[in-house]
Amino acid sequence: MHMAELNVLLFRDANKNMPKRVTFLLFERVSNMASFWVT
Repeated sequence: MHMAELNVLLFRDANKNMPKRVTFLLFERVSNMASFWVT
């Protein structure tokens, strides 16, 4: 999945007023990027 698509998903969740969901997606995104750079 491209970064642009991830940003769209994050904005969609934000528009749905789901802060917990947004926080989870941000955390998942950061951990995925971290694992990408580590490997």
